[in-house]
Amino acid sequence: SALLKIRGTLSQALRFAVKREDIARNVAADATIPAAAPRTKERTALSPAQARTLLDALRAERNGAMFGLSLRLGLRPGEAAGLHWSDIGADAVNVTRAVRLTKGRAQVVDDLKTSRAKRTIALTPDLVDWLAEHRKMQAAERLAATSWVDDHLAFATPTGHVTDPANNRRQLKAVCERLETDRAE
Repeated sequence: SALLKIRGTLSQALRFAVKREDIARNVAADATIPAAAPRTKERTALSPAQARTLLDALRAERNGAMFGLSLRLGLRPGEAAGLHWSDIGADAVNVTRAVRLTKGRAQVVDDLKTSRAKRTIALTPDLVDWLAEHRKMQAAERLAATSWVDDHLAFATPTGHVTDPANNRRQLKAVCERLETDRAE
């Protein structure tokens, strides 16, 4: 829950202050979260079979390769959404930027979540092929559009804008829900 996250962050800061001898004790360590407070939902990882099924379903999605990169390479959603075509090489992807909400607007930024987040990751042959297919589809979409905002983005809206993180989550959730429905039938 949000309370647990807040207590954890506060406790970490106070633990540092205790080490520096700025304060005598960490009062956050003694704090208890009420039993009635909402708890976080337990998360589970996909099994290999579920991951393969999801990847197959994502191939039919407009920006499915973005989710495929996240799943296969462990990219954060914003990192995948912030990729430029110049970041994607013949056999590797350079993670140097991400999409963040700034004043409620999705923007590509150069500062990543951690200092070690800038990295180069090898691409598997199937991802190379998938990205090539995606690039062709995006080029056709760009030609058909009356205007296209940013031709650097590997994953964009139908008009070339930066994708919105909330819309991306909804799109992925819809794919997963369809898979759940198909599995239940």
